[in-house]
Amino acid sequence: MPAISLDTTYALELAEFLLFVADRLAADPARLPPSLLASVGRPAYGLAARRAPQSSAA
Repeated sequence: MPAISLDTTYALELAEFLLFVADRLAADPARLPPSLLASVGRPAYGLAARRAPQSSAA
């Protein structure tokens, strides 16, 4: 796997953003499915598909 270089400031901002998103999802999980459907536009690509175990081709 190639190495990825990320400035410390950007890494901290990314971590803060991911914590914000996780907090929002935890606060109101009922709003997530309609939001994903509106963004993606396909019911087949919803939470069930994302939560299903992913097979890895190794």
